[in-house]
Amino acid sequence: MNFRESLCLKFPRELNNIQEHYILGHFIETTKTDHLNPRYIDNLSKLVQDNNEFDISFIINNFRERIFIEKNKTDYYAIIEELAKLDRADLRGFKERFTKAIETAKKQEFTIPFRITSLKTNCGFVFIPIEYKNKAKFKNALKNYTEAHKYDQKLNKTIGMIVFHDSNTGYFDIHWSLIKFEWSHDEEFEKLLKENYPFREVKKAQTFRYFVRD
Repeated sequence: MNFRESLCLKFPRELNNIQEHYILGHFIETTKTDHLNPRYIDNLSKLVQDNNEFDISFIINNFRERIFIEKNKTDYYAIIEELAKLDRADLRGFKERFTKAIETAKKQEFTIPFRITSLKTNCGFVFIPIEYKNKAKFKNALKNYTEAHKYDQKLNKTIGMIVFHDSNTGYFDIHWSLIKFEWSHDEEFEKLLKENYPFREVKKAQTFRYFVRD
């Protein structure tokens, strides 16, 4: 709605003479409102329907019983709120890493956690698969990795997810945690990360909210 308002205020006369769905076609390609391009009107008919790539509703449906929070049991709302702020590109990255963590846990393999940071919301996410035999350590692992990602990326908020899989029953246990406080330099943390860096390196990458054919 903010995009629509901005575009209409800048080009009131032009938009009165253009089909209504031009605005959505423009939005699909870019949120810049400093120009109009007749080509954008075709984006709607060429839109790639890839909902399954970013749909995380099945994750949210199981939140209430899977959030590890010591104090307020309704803090899972804060995690859902952060997920609601993500655009399609961020959700694709989120779901890809969530899925990798699930698959790794099922294989009972040790691996370095998967992670992502949304440049849109400045919220970090870390996905931690652990072997079932180490499940008793999940609280410490969840806390430590989430705090480490938060500090490493100089973030004020980070969400952690940890998963382990029971091969006998076929069930997965998934737990979540939100750590939120202002980032500040910490000599001890700096030393710990330098001595035993627990992550893969991250890099910035261009992402796209929507895809259109051709």
